[in-house]
Amino acid sequence: MVKKIYKIIKNQIENLFYLYLPKEEWDDIGMITDIKNQVIDEICTRVGDDLIALREKDPAANDLEYVFNSYLSFRAVVYYRMANAIYYEKTLEEIKRRQISRLISEEAKVKTHVEIHPAAQIGKRFVIDHGVGSVIGETAIIGDNCYLLQGVIIGSRRIANNKPGKRHPTIGNNVQIGGGARILGPINIGDDVVINPNCVVTTNIPSQTVVSISNQMQIMYNKDREKVLIYGVIPKSNNKIEIHGRNLTKPRVYLVDENNNIILGVQLEVTTIEDSVICLTIKFTEEKKSPECKKMNIRIDFEDDFQIIIIEAVALGREGYKEQIG
Repeated sequence: MVKKIYKIIKNQIENLFYLYLPKEEWDDIGMITDIKNQVIDEICTRVGDDLIALREKDPAANDLEYVFNSYLSFRAVVYYRMANAIYYEKTLEEIKRRQISRLISEEAKVKTHVEIHPAAQIGKRFVIDHGVGSVIGETAIIGDNCYLLQGVIIGSRRIANNKPGKRHPTIGNNVQIGGGARILGPINIGDDVVINPNCVVTTNIPSQTVVSISNQMQIMYNKDREKVLIYGVIPKSNNKIEIHGRNLTKPRVYLVDENNNIILGVQLEVTTIEDSVICLTIKFTEEKKSPECKKMNIRIDFEDDFQIIIIEAVALGREGYKEQIG
């Protein structure tokens, strides 16, 4: 079966290749038969690995030939592999290879409703499932064995007027990204991370982390998340905060920046601890009243190195913060 599907892949890749690079145009771009064969073999190997990975991850995709011929989300990956191989084939004339690879990706966008820039660097065994509305930007880097659902944006931070250079995320190996998630800016996502649906990630995420939304608060868990759950965070008067959840015993609570460094100049003092609620008071030091960071996260450390981070909690205690610095 594997040999049969590989033959089907190679035939279709060759047909696509000649569609976008007809033989009468080879002289203009610097194409020769040896380069053509090398490029096609590279594409076929990557596409075959992607196809097997999809079958392993999706129980509905158990027939390789059926998936290859009918899944538009997989077809988007096929188009990307071809566009990417041509884009980086340095033996070809630069302007022509950029034009051709861009043409392939633009047609893929229309036919599959998935947009992947040909310059994006994506590792082995890459899967997009469902796929409609997903976008991967030019300077994005994605590791091996990654899985994306529909509506995922791996993009730059701003809507317009982004600066040239690295502006899209770098994503590690074995990462799963749920539908509707947004990963934005030149951030780093570690290995074995799970980003659940509809999360908006604009800060570095360490390896072995689960990112979820709970009661409209975005939360990062270590993978062993069953020990502790967060239900919500309630700002109170007089610089007080309540964190509600389950198994909230023996916490150590810090205000941290986007790189998980403890912020100087402001402290979260635990005043009351119960199994289902942590009561905190925000305190400001006299030495440094204005933390020099753009983002504030609440980090809760528990025993056995279990950690939860409530992302971008800058609004908590904002009124009291204004009083201190105003």
